[in-house]
Amino acid sequence: MLESQRHPELSRTENDAVRATREFLVWAVNDAIERGELAADVDVSSLAETLLVVLCGVGFYIGFVGSYQRMATITDSFQQLLAGTLWRPPT
Repeated sequence: MLESQRHPELSRTENDAVRATREFLVWAVNDAIERGELAADVDVSSLAETLLVVLCGVGFYIGFVGSYQRMATITDSFQQLLAGTLWRPPT
């Protein structure tokens, strides 16, 4: 997937994973706004792109650096980070 973004001639247009993922993320962010889970004034495009960057990084890590077994603990830590449960107020 990463190489097909640098060299579009390697990508099959009917199976563009980045485009499909981006579309899903835009839909998910809009849905979360409609349900009141996200602030109404959030920049949908920027947030969807941020999430796409995170997912690409996770995919790269699994495929080339880390192991599948390690992903459970990494995912747990990431969820805690997003939920704000790892942050402590300054003393």
